[in-house]
Order: sequence, then C-alpha cells, then structure tokens
Amino acid sequence: MDRYIPDTQTIEFSSYPNRNKSLGQLLDTLLYELCHWYMHVSGKPYFDHDPEFIDEALRVGASLNSDKEIYQYTKQKYGISYRDILKLRKKGISTKPFDRNIIQQEQLSMFD
Repeated sequence: MDRYIPDTQTIEFSSYPNRNKSLGQLLDTLLYELCHWYMHVSGKPYFDHDPEFIDEALRVGASLNSDKEIYQYTKQKYGISYRDILKLRKKGISTKPFDRNIIQQEQLSMFD
C-alpha cells in the first residue's frame, strides 16, 4: 500500500504490490501522493474525499481511486464523470478545465 504519512511528511511505497507496475504507473502514484503532501503542507484538506484534494489531483493530472463519491463529485461540479475524464485523457483530448462548454458533446458521445 502506497501512502502519504502526514506526521513525518513522507511518502511510502510498498515494494510487493509495485513490483509489476510500469514506470508510468509508479510515477502516477507518486504524483497522487505528492498531491496529498502538497495539500497538507499548504494547510488545505488532503484526504482522498476532500473536494479540494480531488480538484488538485485533477488539476495536475493524477489518477484518482475509483470511488463512487469521487464520480458523483466530478459529475456534479464539472458536468462530467471522472470515468469520462479518464476516457477523454486516454484519447488525448484535453480535460481542462472540465467544462461541458469546452469539452464538446460530440467528443463525449464516442463513449455512449
């Protein structure tokens, strides 16, 4: 289990679960944990389900854990589910600033 430890401001990586991950996957995990660190040292909410943390992770392009609350939050705030954000990223389509007025409906329709 990879994690950020607030008391010591350190990030721990577990060797066994990560042994088969690609460099890209490891860097994505590091980016995610660095979001926790950044939010913590900035005095901002840094837990997985904090809206401010979710916004920061999305801003920097870190992958989030697949969680129902995160999907609902992104759908409500940005008008697009996190699942669709990931699909758009895989297709090379910009997902910033997560606004349906910018992400055209025809781009989203490819996932229906």
